Amino acid sequence: MVGKHPCSGKRTGGNILAEGMAHFSTILLVDQAKGPGARNDFCKRLEANYAKSRRPDSERPLVKIDGSRSDDTTVMYDKAGWVFWMLLNQMGRDPAFHGLQSFITTYHGNPDHPVLQDFLEVMRRFAPDSAAFDQFAKQWFHEMVLPEYRLHEPRKSLEGDVWNVSIRLENAGSGTMPVEVAAKRGERFHKTGQPSAEYHEARAGAILGKGQSQDLTTTCPFEPKSIVVDPDARVLQLQRNNAFVKF
Repeated sequence: MVGKHPCSGKRTGGNILAEGMAHFSTILLVDQAKGPGARNDFCKRLEANYAKSRRPDSERPLVKIDGSRSDDTTVMYDKAGWVFWMLLNQMGRDPAFHGLQSFITTYHGNPDHPVLQDFLEVMRRFAPDSAAFDQFAKQWFHEMVLPEYRLHEPRKSLEGDVWNVSIRLENAGSGTMPVEVAAKRGERFHKTGQPSAEYHEARAGAILGKGQSQDLTTTCPFEPKSIVVDPDARVLQLQRNNAFVKF
């Protein structure tokens, strides 16, 4: 488990390592202790708080956050925690944890307190795909991006015993991320957080940049009742509640 870093720098990009890692650690703890349903809910609460508290007209990239502005708080905690969560998924758990361990070992007790750029330099050494890592880091740490997914023209038709489902997915926001769309029936988790045997889904995926859209299709051995974008809460986005349609 990754905890709050004991020696993060106080320069620009330094607070992110302490405050963002605190929320990132909580995401991992909730997932381990209470399961993916509770983790999904926790991530969505962080996302909603960030969307409510941010100031889009003046928000700065993560590498430029220093805590001097009132809206820096939600960026340091909520957004940064989410971005570290996305980085874990982008790299894969094992490479990401190896990178985190190396970072802590390198800088623990080191008078040269690290900042976000130092963290990215260490993590890159463990990335299975350095080009993909660079693209992710450029967008989420050095630039300002935020996807906003919308669903259009949902259709379903029965052919024999199979339901054909189609939908047009649009990224009305910014940034380019792989994202999944699930046609589903039933509630995925019980109130206890345990998976429900009555839940069924079929997925399709896309990678959309700013203003792009793509027609997606999938087949289901069940009649789907709704379609949802990013069912595992892996992509930070605006207006998540609008990335959902019922048939």
